[in-house]
Amino acid sequence: MNIGNKKKNSKKNHSKHNHDNRSDSKSSTGPDERISENLANTGIIEESAFNYIYSKYGITKKQFLELIKKIPKEIPQKEAIDSFPISILRNSQLSSLEAIVKYLRENKALSYEEIGKLLSRKPKTLAVTYACANRKFPKRFSSDIASENERIEFSAFKSRLSVLESICIYLRSQNKNYSQIALMLSKDPRTVWTVCKRAEKKIAASSANNQKPNNNDVGETNG
Repeated sequence: MNIGNKKKNSKKNHSKHNHDNRSDSKSSTGPDERISENLANTGIIEESAFNYIYSKYGITKKQFLELIKKIPKEIPQKEAIDSFPISILRNSQLSSLEAIVKYLRENKALSYEEIGKLLSRKPKTLAVTYACANRKFPKRFSSDIASENERIEFSAFKSRLSVLESICIYLRSQNKNYSQIALMLSKDPRTVWTVCKRAEKKIAASSANNQKPNNNDVGETNG
């Protein structure tokens, strides 16, 4: 056999030897090693982080991947809240603001910042309000009230009016008379009348201030 043929056979044997080594390497790879490769490829978690989870909870890599598959691809959005049931205002132990804040914190799991936006109030003030409400009335409002039809929309609340004033003015805008509002809120009709009149004066004064011409505007007109 000439030298050229020997070189060709040597290359073939070397190539076959490498291929066999690769095959042996693949066949010797266990399930845990393959799962580690899958973790690295998918970018779900680093190996060091998984080792921590394994040491703390005893979860195998196979179990971990099964748990990952069960995680929903889309996180459900928080329920949009635009109103609250009026029945919470009939609690004799709480003020209107205390009842609303307690309901939103406990039944709707809203933060003070979220409640503040709905009620046009400062979050720090609401935190104090909730503490007072919880001390007066530790029990949680029933979950059944969520389906009640009589509700107050959060669009009713204005920063210039108190909570009770905002509620009474809103109900008046819904064509409710003083007696009906008093019944809905468990208040004396005279109290409702007083609150409504006070709120109307505030609204009128605010409108009058907004209609006053600015001094700069007057100067520009005269000029």
